[in-house]
Amino acid sequence: QVSGAKWEPFITRYPTDSADPLKAATQVPIVGWLQILAVITLSELWRYENVISKYGEGVRPGDLGWNPTAPADGKRPKWFGPTFTAAYNKEEWGDMRLREIKHARLAMIGFGFMVCQNAATGKGPSLIPTFTQAEFQSQVGDFIPKGL
Repeated sequence: QVSGAKWEPFITRYPTDSADPLKAATQVPIVGWLQILAVITLSELWRYENVISKYGEGVRPGDLGWNPTAPADGKRPKWFGPTFTAAYNKEEWGDMRLREIKHARLAMIGFGFMVCQNAATGKGPSLIPTFTQAEFQSQVGDFIPKGL
């Protein structure tokens, strides 16, 4: 809605009436929240079964097995979905893991500030800045402020 395009009528029959993301989240039907919860639950159960419970066998935290050719140490979990085969050497692999950690932390901080901004101002974050003109800039010819 902020970008000028509204996709909701094409995607769902439950349109929201708010450009405020926190308010829009409260307008999602319970069936939508149950679908989100089901996907998160299934992925976390898979991660617990194949990664977390096998730390003692040498599976490393964060290694979901998406890249079977990665130079990771220890046992690798079996991933059931599509994989990619980017060829990294050990040094590049370590750099990529460090970048992932740094960017994930930065994204979490940025998301926290976006929620704070939305809670304080009631406006959702946008990549397109919206500038509002002051009253004296938009009126031509009458420079006496209103109410005097």
